[in-house]
Amino acid sequence: MRQLTTYVRFLAASVSLTLVSDQSTAKKILGCKHYQRGCQLKAACCKQFFTCRLCHDEASDHTMDRYATEEMRCMYCGAVQLAGAQCDYCKKHVAKAYYCGVCKLWDDDTTKNIYHCPGCNMCRIGRGEIKFM
Repeated sequence: MRQLTTYVRFLAASVSLTLVSDQSTAKKILGCKHYQRGCQLKAACCKQFFTCRLCHDEASDHTMDRYATEEMRCMYCGAVQLAGAQCDYCKKHVAKAYYCGVCKLWDDDTTKNIYHCPGCNMCRIGRGEIKFM
């Protein structure tokens, strides 16, 4: 039981909650100051969990290769698993608005209009109307 309590304390400390308030109520949104999401990614370079690659880069002396990310940790149940849009264990969607399996980008914010640009090979905000010759 002591190990479980320690794990729960560790998990609670590692999950970042941001309070976002709308006009009528304040609601808890999982994520960080950069992205709303229900998972943390495991950086392939240092094997540490971060809510996003920007949080990793701010806390580290090196940058993270987003394309090398293979694992995530669900912020709902704590399960570590292969990166995806849904948790294999608790079945919650960790990316309610957008998930890119190439860039390993998760986001719950439906106002961003994120898309994966095949010409740039990265995710961008907008409508994806850029044409490449």
